[in-house]
Amino acid sequence: MSRALLRWGALAALILLLILGPFALWGERIEAWVESGAWSPASAVAPAAILAGLLAADGLLPVPSSLVSTLLGALLGTVQGTAVGAAAMTMGVLLSYLLGRWGGRPVARRMVGEEGIERALAWLDRHGVWALAVCRPLPVLAEASVIVAGLAGMRLGPVLAVTALANLGLSAVYAGVGAAAGGVGTFLLAVAAAFALPGAMLLAIKARP
Repeated sequence: MSRALLRWGALAALILLLILGPFALWGERIEAWVESGAWSPASAVAPAAILAGLLAADGLLPVPSSLVSTLLGALLGTVQGTAVGAAAMTMGVLLSYLLGRWGGRPVARRMVGEEGIERALAWLDRHGVWALAVCRPLPVLAEASVIVAGLAGMRLGPVLAVTALANLGLSAVYAGVGAAAGGVGTFLLAVAAAFALPGAMLLAIKARP
């Protein structure tokens, strides 16, 4: 689990650097360009598609879904950002489930580690399919729980139903935050919060005895 968390943190930091870097260098120019009306929903299609692809690949890559979903809200607005984010995250759930179901324990161990498997199994044993909803906001555990659900042979229908509902709620929150960020400074604060809060939640859970 610790290795998976390190991978998640490294990728999240890289994405954060790619976002903050241009703003640090050309923040005033970027803000003036956006306010001039040059930015339009049509110009957001390509970057939004890339972000949606990252969310769908969440089981294969340590993608910080909270950060990506916040960016979708900033690009597309609350409604479209929520819809695209929730659909992409649910596609990621399906891929993660099939990865665990078809790949078996060796693949699951390679993706999330033995500790991640055991922790996810404990959550699933204690709370059933609803554990998947509880894990959705948590880095690493969100993916590990779904992979292990496939490994454990849980029925796909309930897994998709519960996670899709949780994904819709999470996506709405993150997309709303991204869409509500007015200026460059507010947007950067929203991005930083979307990066930091899920990691802090996971660290708090890991610190519990």
